[in-house]
Amino acid sequence: MFYTERIQWKITGLLHIMCCALITLQTVRIEAQEITYKNAPKFLPRTTEAMHHPGFWISKCKGDPDRVVLTPEQIVELNRKKMNFFNHLK
Repeated sequence: MFYTERIQWKITGLLHIMCCALITLQTVRIEAQEITYKNAPKFLPRTTEAMHHPGFWISKCKGDPDRVVLTPEQIVELNRKKMNFFNHLK
């Protein structure tokens, strides 16, 4: 009886070691996988490559492209109006 108990303990120990090894290998394999991300399209639909550069839009400006369009106070007021509009849509 003592002999069979020793064998059972050895088998149990061996199974524990094998389980630990498998868990370790599985963890290493998961960490080694390359993470891939889906990127946004390079260009938006119905746009040209030129539209993705500031020069395209600056050339569309009439008059001085460096002039101030809105003052800081006007920007705050515009943002306030837009936020009120969107808050009413909720």
